[in-house]
Amino acid sequence: MDYQDFLKTVQQVAGNPGGQPLGHVACFTLQTLARRISKGEAEDLAPRLPEELRSCIEYAGPPEKFDLDDFLQRLQQHLGVDRRVAEKVVKGTFAALWRAGTKEYTDMRAELPEDFQPLLDEAIGVTS
Repeated sequence: MDYQDFLKTVQQVAGNPGGQPLGHVACFTLQTLARRISKGEAEDLAPRLPEELRSCIEYAGPPEKFDLDDFLQRLQQHLGVDRRVAEKVVKGTFAALWRAGTKEYTDMRAELPEDFQPLLDEAIGVTS
């Protein structure tokens, strides 16, 4: 999947969140995801991402344990959006990840807590 296709998928779900450039929105979402999943899983996802976004999934520290609410709050604060918009951003980014590689998506999904699962399912649904 190339950069424009990735961003188009995010935009189809999230619109233009907070007036921010979509590349910035997708990158911050991937950076937040990289803090939650293992380094090995992030390394597995990276080759499936467009080259412009690969550095966004790199995180040198140990995985952090946070739930979906914390994930969304980080996006809300950074992007200056409400929870509904943050959910759309995450769903759009997850939809793009699904389109980029279903095996890696399934592996990533296994590392996320139960409260992420409905949003992960919705992301798959919007790509159908």
